[in-house]
Amino acid sequence: MGNLLSSPKSLEASGERYRQEANKYAKLRNECFSRSQALYQSGDKQGAKEESERGKEYGRKMDMANNKAVELTFKVNNISLPKDKLDLHGLYVKEALLKVEERIQLCKREKNVDFLTIIVGMGNHSADGVQKLKPAVETWLRQKNLTYSVDTPNRGCLLVELRKNEGFRCIIC
Repeated sequence: MGNLLSSPKSLEASGERYRQEANKYAKLRNECFSRSQALYQSGDKQGAKEESERGKEYGRKMDMANNKAVELTFKVNNISLPKDKLDLHGLYVKEALLKVEERIQLCKREKNVDFLTIIVGMGNHSADGVQKLKPAVETWLRQKNLTYSVDTPNRGCLLVELRKNEGFRCIIC
Protein backbone atom coordinates (compact mmCIF):
# COMPACT_ATOMS: atom_id res chain seq x y z
CA MET A 1 0.00 0.00 0.00
CA GLY A 2 1.44 3.40 -1.03
CA ASN A 3 1.84 6.44 1.14
CA LEU A 4 -1.47 8.30 1.02
CA LEU A 5 0.20 11.60 1.83
CA SER A 6 2.23 11.47 -1.38
CA SER A 7 -0.59 10.69 -3.81
CA PRO A 8 -1.54 13.62 -6.06
CA LYS A 9 -5.18 13.56 -4.89
CA SER A 10 -4.27 13.68 -1.20
CA LEU A 11 -1.68 16.42 -1.82
CA GLU A 12 -4.25 18.43 -3.74
CA ALA A 13 -6.81 17.97 -0.96
CA SER A 14 -4.19 18.99 1.61
CA GLY A 15 -3.40 22.13 -0.38
CA GLU A 16 -7.09 23.02 -0.46
CA ARG A 17 -7.37 22.40 3.30
CA TYR A 18 -4.45 24.75 3.93
CA ARG A 19 -6.11 27.43 1.78
CA GLN A 20 -9.30 27.01 3.83
CA GLU A 21 -7.26 27.24 7.01
CA ALA A 22 -5.55 30.39 5.74
CA ASN A 23 -8.94 31.93 4.90
CA LYS A 24 -10.17 31.12 8.41
CA TYR A 25 -7.12 32.85 9.93
CA ALA A 26 -7.56 35.82 7.61
CA LYS A 27 -11.12 36.26 8.83
CA LEU A 28 -10.04 35.99 12.48
CA ARG A 29 -7.18 38.44 11.85
CA ASN A 30 -9.52 40.98 10.29
CA GLU A 31 -12.00 40.64 13.15
CA CYS A 32 -9.22 41.26 15.67
CA PHE A 33 -8.00 44.33 13.81
CA SER A 34 -11.56 45.66 13.59
CA ARG A 35 -12.07 45.16 17.34
CA SER A 36 -8.68 46.75 17.98
CA GLN A 37 -9.70 49.90 16.10
CA ALA A 38 -13.01 50.08 17.96
CA LEU A 39 -11.27 49.64 21.31
CA TYR A 40 -8.71 52.29 20.45
CA GLN A 41 -11.41 54.77 19.41
CA SER A 42 -13.25 54.11 22.66
CA GLY A 43 -10.08 54.89 24.62
CA ASP A 44 -9.10 51.33 25.61
CA LYS A 45 -5.55 51.44 24.33
CA GLN A 46 -4.45 48.31 26.23
CA GLY A 47 -7.37 46.28 24.86
CA ALA A 48 -6.64 47.63 21.40
CA LYS A 49 -3.01 46.54 21.66
CA GLU A 50 -4.00 43.05 22.81
CA GLU A 51 -6.46 42.63 19.92
CA SER A 52 -3.87 43.94 17.48
CA GLU A 53 -1.28 41.43 18.74
CA ARG A 54 -3.86 38.63 18.47
CA GLY A 55 -4.58 39.76 14.91
CA LYS A 56 -0.88 39.72 14.05
CA GLU A 57 -0.62 36.15 15.36
CA TYR A 58 -3.55 35.09 13.19
CA GLY A 59 -1.79 36.81 10.28
CA ARG A 60 1.35 34.73 10.89
CA LYS A 61 -0.75 31.56 11.01
CA MET A 62 -2.49 32.61 7.78
CA ASP A 63 0.88 33.10 6.06
CA MET A 64 2.13 29.70 7.23
CA ALA A 65 -1.02 27.95 5.97
CA ASN A 66 -0.81 29.76 2.62
CA ASN A 67 2.86 28.80 2.26
CA LYS A 68 2.00 25.14 2.86
CA ALA A 69 -0.83 25.39 0.33
CA VAL A 70 1.52 26.89 -2.26
CA GLU A 71 4.11 24.16 -1.89
CA LEU A 72 1.56 21.34 -2.04
CA THR A 73 -0.38 22.84 -4.95
CA PHE A 74 2.83 23.53 -6.86
CA LYS A 75 4.13 20.02 -6.20
CA VAL A 76 0.93 18.38 -7.45
CA ASN A 77 0.87 20.47 -10.64
CA ASN A 78 4.55 20.19 -11.47
CA ILE A 79 5.79 16.87 -10.11
CA SER A 80 5.71 15.11 -13.48
CA LEU A 81 6.65 18.09 -15.67
CA PRO A 82 10.13 18.65 -17.09
CA LYS A 83 12.03 21.73 -15.95
CA ASP A 84 11.11 23.60 -19.16
CA LYS A 85 7.41 23.57 -18.20
CA LEU A 86 5.80 25.39 -15.27
CA ASP A 87 2.16 24.99 -14.21
CA LEU A 88 0.84 27.88 -12.10
CA HIS A 89 -2.73 26.62 -11.60
CA GLY A 90 -4.02 27.14 -8.07
CA LEU A 91 -1.51 29.82 -7.13
CA TYR A 92 -2.26 33.42 -6.30
CA VAL A 93 -0.58 36.05 -8.48
CA LYS A 94 2.25 36.95 -6.08
CA GLU A 95 2.98 33.27 -5.45
CA ALA A 96 2.95 32.51 -9.17
CA LEU A 97 5.38 35.31 -9.96
CA LEU A 98 7.84 33.97 -7.40
CA LYS A 99 7.63 30.52 -9.00
CA VAL A 100 8.17 32.02 -12.47
CA GLU A 101 11.30 33.80 -11.32
CA GLU A 102 12.61 30.69 -9.55
CA ARG A 103 12.11 28.53 -12.63
CA ILE A 104 13.65 31.04 -15.02
CA GLN A 105 16.68 31.32 -12.75
CA LEU A 106 16.94 27.51 -12.66
CA CYS A 107 16.71 27.27 -16.45
CA LYS A 108 19.36 29.97 -16.83
CA ARG A 109 21.74 28.14 -14.46
CA GLU A 110 21.23 24.87 -16.33
CA LYS A 111 22.15 26.63 -19.62
CA ASN A 112 20.56 23.91 -21.72
CA VAL A 113 16.97 25.18 -21.74
CA ASP A 114 16.07 27.44 -24.65
CA PHE A 115 12.37 27.89 -23.88
CA LEU A 116 10.15 27.82 -20.81
CA THR A 117 6.46 27.03 -21.22
CA ILE A 118 4.43 28.71 -18.47
CA ILE A 119 0.95 27.26 -18.03
CA VAL A 120 -1.24 30.07 -16.71
CA GLY A 121 -4.64 28.67 -17.64
CA MET A 122 -7.57 30.47 -19.15
CA GLY A 123 -9.14 31.91 -16.00
CA ASN A 124 -11.85 29.26 -15.70
CA HIS A 125 -11.33 29.02 -11.94
CA SER A 126 -11.03 32.77 -11.36
CA ALA A 127 -13.87 34.91 -10.08
CA ASP A 128 -16.17 35.69 -13.02
CA GLY A 129 -13.83 33.72 -15.31
CA VAL A 130 -11.48 36.70 -15.57
CA GLN A 131 -7.83 35.72 -15.96
CA LYS A 132 -5.48 36.96 -13.28
CA LEU A 133 -2.31 34.94 -13.77
CA LYS A 134 -1.79 35.45 -17.49
CA PRO A 135 -1.92 39.27 -17.49
CA ALA A 136 0.21 39.44 -14.34
CA VAL A 137 2.87 37.10 -15.72
CA GLU A 138 2.86 38.95 -19.06
CA THR A 139 3.34 42.27 -17.27
CA TRP A 140 6.18 40.78 -15.22
CA LEU A 141 7.85 39.35 -18.34
CA ARG A 142 7.60 42.74 -20.11
CA GLN A 143 9.04 44.53 -17.08
CA LYS A 144 12.00 42.14 -17.16
CA ASN A 145 12.36 42.68 -20.95
CA LEU A 146 11.87 38.97 -21.61
CA THR A 147 10.79 37.77 -25.04
CA TYR A 148 7.69 35.59 -24.98
CA SER A 149 4.79 34.37 -27.12
CA VAL A 150 1.15 34.27 -26.03
CA ASP A 151 -1.01 31.14 -26.37
CA THR A 152 2.00 29.05 -27.39
CA PRO A 153 2.10 26.07 -27.58
CA ASN A 154 -1.63 26.32 -26.80
CA ARG A 155 -4.21 28.62 -25.22
CA GLY A 156 -3.50 29.36 -21.59
CA CYS A 157 0.27 29.20 -22.04
CA LEU A 158 3.15 31.61 -22.44
CA LEU A 159 6.39 30.57 -24.11
CA VAL A 160 9.48 32.42 -22.85
CA GLU A 161 12.54 32.45 -25.11
CA LEU A 162 15.43 32.12 -22.67
CA ARG A 163 18.32 32.25 -25.16
CA LYS A 164 17.20 35.69 -26.38
CA ASN A 165 17.33 36.87 -22.77
CA GLU A 166 20.84 35.75 -21.76
CA GLY A 167 21.45 38.68 -19.43
CA PHE A 168 18.32 38.10 -17.38
CA ARG A 169 18.87 38.69 -13.68
CA CYS A 170 16.18 39.84 -11.29
CA ILE A 171 14.72 39.45 -7.85
CA ILE A 172 11.06 39.93 -7.02
CA CYS A 173 10.61 41.94 -3.86
